[in-house]
Parts: sequence; structure tokens; C-alpha cells
Amino acid sequence: MCIFIEVKIQTPTLVVPNILGFRDLHHFNLALLAKQAWRLIENSESTWARILKARYFPKDQWLPPPNIGCIQTIAPIPDDAPTLVSDLIVRESMSWNLDTILHLLNPIDVNRILSIPIGPGIGLDRKLSQSPICPLCGAFDESIEHILLLCHWVDPIWYGSPLCLRIDKRKVITLDKWLQDSIMKHSTESDRVWCGTLISFICWSIWKARCCFVYQYESPSPICVLQKGIMAAFEFINSCSKENVKTKSNGVLKWTHPPEGVTAINCDAAWSNENNGGLGVALRNHEGVCIGGAHGQAFLSSVEAAEATAILLGVNVALDMGLKDVIVQSDSLSIITELNSSSSCKNWKITQIIDDIKWKKVFFNSITWDWIPREANQVADAAALLGKRMMGLNRWVNRPPSSLLSVLRNDSLPCPPLVAV
Repeated sequence: MCIFIEVKIQTPTLVVPNILGFRDLHHFNLALLAKQAWRLIENSESTWARILKARYFPKDQWLPPPNIGCIQTIAPIPDDAPTLVSDLIVRESMSWNLDTILHLLNPIDVNRILSIPIGPGIGLDRKLSQSPICPLCGAFDESIEHILLLCHWVDPIWYGSPLCLRIDKRKVITLDKWLQDSIMKHSTESDRVWCGTLISFICWSIWKARCCFVYQYESPSPICVLQKGIMAAFEFINSCSKENVKTKSNGVLKWTHPPEGVTAINCDAAWSNENNGGLGVALRNHEGVCIGGAHGQAFLSSVEAAEATAILLGVNVALDMGLKDVIVQSDSLSIITELNSSSSCKNWKITQIIDDIKWKKVFFNSITWDWIPREANQVADAAALLGKRMMGLNRWVNRPPSSLLSVLRNDSLPCPPLVAV
């Protein structure tokens, strides 16, 4: 069946078949608006709904009813106007003092404010924004998408992150949509969790920097913001790992022996903000005997680079000793995750180190990468601290430095004697 619609062109009447799907655009738009309104009612707490409310129909919840919207000034706001609610409160008498803004407000709004009781110890120190414009760039309205993704000062943060994101600002519609698209680009569940965690902590670090600028007038540093976000993400990932290989002895986590014929390579790094670090490696057989190791100083740009370099050092020591079946153990979950991943390294700063480690797998009959808790990696940690205080690289075979013997004994493992017998 063919449906006809009537189209009027000047005075003649033309009847054409509706084969192209033409509709009454006015009623079509009304239907779409009704659909959006229904979604707004049904999903009032969603991100996009809250953004629309804040942008187009905000409601100041601190005003008592009947409150039909935010406070509208009846005169231009001067530069020296109060910006904090606490500036309008007399602390001694816990009463309102609106003398400085009476000429700016409608008398009805003044009465509503004066009707709000002030309790003892109330913390009314909210910032009263005088403009919806972003305080950092001063060019665009400050939405959640603008703060975290679109403002020009966050560009180097996202591009310099391990995700190396170059955000196409034309395609950013809502934060949750962008977040979902960014996470789903990864093929494995572990990669998606890692991506979501890193983005979340970077967003939190950006928000904190924005608040420090608004409230404390501290100019944000993209490098510092990125470093804080990455460090927080790695600490969170390490603390939440469910793949711990834990053996408890009297409530204390202990290192466990590898299978017979396999050598365990414990690796760790000690790093400080001055780019000064130390590397530590300890090799033990299935009986728990320390058969070799290394420690030395290293100057690296990040803790991730130090942890990866320590693992590379352990692999090199094992190759020099002719070992073929090894288990590499580290308490850095992020590095172990990279080594176990079949995809390319997400952190461009350590890509070369990770690639070097993976390439050397061909020289072993078997090699695995295991995460262990810090409490089970005390020997490598002590070796790294020792290496940080020394110059150059020091290796040993069968007889570790005397400072490591007490740590080995704490693991209830056999240790070489202090003197030769």
C-alpha cells in the first residue's frame, strides 16, 4: 500500500507518494522531545540528566521551599562581592549578615535566606560561583566533560598517560559515553579493568587540581597531576589484586619455594622522586638456597621503569648463570600484568624495557611472571635498598651480601654461612 501526503507549493496542490519516509517534522520533533522528557524522568540520576539539570534548570537545594530555581541577582555582581556562604554569617552570633548583597537580591530571596537556621559548627564554606565559565580557560561553560576532557590544560595529561589518549573533542557527547567507548576498545577483561581504573584516578586527580585552583589559587601542573593519578591507580591495583600467592606462617606472609628444578627470581626496585633508585635481584632454588643475585644503583624517570629494569636485570642474571626454567617474581602488579599481556605495552615510557624482557623468553625452556605480595619479596627489597646506596652494579653467586642473611633467615630458609668452611 502506498501512502500519500499533501505538499503545498505556493498555490498549486501537489500529491506525492511518501516513498522517502517524509513526516510532519513539527510533530516528529515533539515526539522526540517527549521521549527525552520521559527518559529524563525515568533516569533522573544519570550523568546526562544531572548535566541538563545543572545547565538548564538548576535548583539551589540549600534554599527552603518554595524554591523555583537558583538565585537571580537584580543588579550586576561587583568584583568585591562575597563568594563564600561563610562570608554572609556572623560567627559570634551565628546569624545572617546580608548587608553586602541586599542590593543584589530580590526581597523574596532575602527573606528565604534569613529563614534558614544556622546551627553551631555548621560548615557553610561553599564557593558561590559568579559565572558558569570555566575558571581555568575562561572560554567555555564549565561542564563535567569540559573539566575532565575538553579544557585545554588536560590535553597533555591524557596524551602523556599510559593510555596515550588524544581526545577528539568533537566526538565527546557525555562523560559516561566517552568512558564506555574508551574502555571497550580493549579486547580482554583485565585490560578493560586496568583502563577504567587508570582513567578514574586520572579524572580524580584532575578534579582535585581544579578545586585547588578555585579554592586555593594554586595553578595546576599537568605533570604533577598525571604523576599523582598514575601512582594512585597503581597503588589501588596492587592493593586490590586477587591473584596473590599467599602462604601464611603465624599470620605473616612468607615466600614459597619454587617447584623442583625451577629457580625463583625475586626482583624489586627502590625509587625516589629525585630519579635515584636501586635495583635488587635474588635467585633461589627449590630448596630455598640463594644461588645468586645482583644489586646496584639506577637513575630512572619513574617507579614503573625501575621495577621493569629490576626484572630485566633478574632475567639477564639467570641467562648468565645458564638457567633454563625460572619463575620471575615481583610485587609490582602493573609490570607483571604487562608481561602477561599478549597486547602491546600500554605505558609508552617502559615499552622498550618490556619488549626487551619478552624477547629474552626464547632463551628459556620455561619462564613465568608471578606477582607476589611485598611481604614475600623482602629479600629483593633489601637488595634494592642496598643497591641504592652503592655505586655501579654488583653481582654474587652462592654468597649474598651479609646484610641479606638476616632477611633470608626470617624466611626460614637455609642460608650460606658467614665464613667459608
